Amino acid sequence: SYLLAVIIPFSAIIGTVNLRADENDDTTEAEEETEDEMTVGDDLYSYVQTVYTSYNGLSCGEANDVASTPDGILWIGTYAGLYRYNGHEFVYRSDLEDIKNVNCLYVDHEGRLWIGTNDNGVVIVINEKVANVINSKSGLPSDSIRSNVQSSSGEYYIGTSGGIVTMEMKIGMSVSAD
Repeated sequence: SYLLAVIIPFSAIIGTVNLRADENDDTTEAEEETEDEMTVGDDLYSYVQTVYTSYNGLSCGEANDVASTPDGILWIGTYAGLYRYNGHEFVYRSDLEDIKNVNCLYVDHEGRLWIGTNDNGVVIVINEKVANVINSKSGLPSDSIRSNVQSSSGEYYIGTSGGIVTMEMKIGMSVSAD
């Protein structure tokens, strides 16, 4: 079973452990305070970890990739599809018919969400709506996407199970195998 962990600085959620050195001893002593909070070290090094599973919101209980769009929405790609998290609740996006199985996510310089699927190529989402689907019919060597990224010059690199391609978005799109 897979877990998704989101680290939120200086909040208390799982369990608190305070580490302190005894004045007369060189050893460090750990004291467990509660099971609902977790803090490690002094405030400079404190962190809190929240684990989301099928028991507290992420119904599939797994995550292949996580990305955040400029509007603050967290997107979680899973073998079961795509989830949207607004900081309060997870919503399974069953309305996005082209997205059934997500391998990877990427947010480009323009704020578009690129969703690499296992069987339908790359789905580009703008403002939570499918804007385009790029797949083997469009020139990709495979519909199984493993990774995607944008270079500083604006080209997109899409890693598929059949090879890597570069893509440029100008007027229309062009896909070329590297």
